[in-house]
Amino acid sequence: MGLLSDGETPEWHPAKPELKNAVKQCIDLVRSSNEESKISLAEIAESYAFSYGDVDVHLVGAKTAQEVEHAFRAYSRAQKLQLYASGKYEDDNIQNIYDQIKTTLEPFAEYTWPSPPGNA
Repeated sequence: MGLLSDGETPEWHPAKPELKNAVKQCIDLVRSSNEESKISLAEIAESYAFSYGDVDVHLVGAKTAQEVEHAFRAYSRAQKLQLYASGKYEDDNIQNIYDQIKTTLEPFAEYTWPSPPGNA
């Protein structure tokens, strides 16, 4: 739905403003570190999600070939790192970004919204 993508969250997204603001902080963090890290928020989020061992299917939306490539890189990275099981990135800069993102989004770990939203 575009919440953890590298662009702006769509206006129609049903997440509460506090979560959208936290995601914006994460996007800004990744962008400010991108010279060194060469990673996107979407790749970090996908790497974490792909590392879940008890999930049979992962659904990823992509609008461009570059987004598909990011998803494949994230999947490959996830199989090696196993972030969900306390794995670590080899690159300390990326690990630092990941840790800050995880801390920022932790309060929303169990947050859900109606689907479809009530005004759909």
